[in-house]
Amino acid sequence: ASPVLVRRSSLRPGSGGDGAHPGGMGLRRDIEVLTNTEVTLLGERRRHRPWGLAGGGSGAPGDDQVLRAGSWEKVGAKATVMLEPGEVISLRSPGGGGWGRSPDEQSATAEDEHPQT
Repeated sequence: ASPVLVRRSSLRPGSGGDGAHPGGMGLRRDIEVLTNTEVTLLGERRRHRPWGLAGGGSGAPGDDQVLRAGSWEKVGAKATVMLEPGEVISLRSPGGGGWGRSPDEQSATAEDEHPQT
């Protein structure tokens, strides 16, 4: 085990897919390592977004990055990285896909199918 400092733990606003029942938000955790640390990631849904069902929208894909020397570098979904003291790894899980068409889409479709005269 290596000592770490959790810099951020939050929901990812806007990451859930649209729908009558919107998809859940993903999470973001930024973790600063305090000693030389090897980190292995085994993530999913980084390339392909979580899909929605019954007309629901897709969730946002996951994204993992490392902050080194003041700039963010993308890390693959399945990777092992060496981190030095003070470097930060940001783990951003995917949002869930939505279910069903959103109320706005439903009313727009109803107006298209039954125009008022």
